[in-house]
Amino acid sequence: MLKNLIKSGLPGWFYTWKTVAAIALLGPIAVMLIGSAFSAVASFVVGPSRHAPGCFTMQYAAPLRPGSKKFDPHNEDVIAVAASRDKAVGALQDAVHACRPDRCGRSGREGYRKAAIGYMSARGWAAQQLFIRYGEEGLEYANRIYFSARDIELVNELREGFAAGLLDISRLHGNEAAVRMLLFKPLTRFKLCRAQ
Repeated sequence: MLKNLIKSGLPGWFYTWKTVAAIALLGPIAVMLIGSAFSAVASFVVGPSRHAPGCFTMQYAAPLRPGSKKFDPHNEDVIAVAASRDKAVGALQDAVHACRPDRCGRSGREGYRKAAIGYMSARGWAAQQLFIRYGEEGLEYANRIYFSARDIELVNELREGFAAGLLDISRLHGNEAAVRMLLFKPLTRFKLCRAQ
């Protein structure tokens, strides 16, 4: 059959507009389905991706420019960042205590994910907001308050929780880059994307 195909070419019905239209419409769908199947198998066999970008912005913001407002630790927005951090740390501590790899049910996992994503998002937003308002001083303050011994311990616990399958980081949308950086890179490389 292959020799006949090579010798005489494709049959006439192959060149009709219906066949060409069907191939044009169904071809991309077939390629997409095959690609999705390969991706699903690879994800199942290899596990979730541990890729992290070189820098992050929250909610798809463009590379950031530093702000020029004078930094004052008594400003309301600076105080609000510290309060938000304390709240996120408290919620995450409770979730980590309640949900361990050997004893964590479905509702416990949901609470764990909510607290973990809340903490990591608050950390990313604090860095971004203080940088675009106050520049380097604001960013330095955000990094300092989120670099306590307890924060380092919590991030290590989050990494262990992710490795144990407690933390699903799919469907994070605009927060994904910051979350991946905290989970898969050294904390010293948690950096904002800056405009050149």
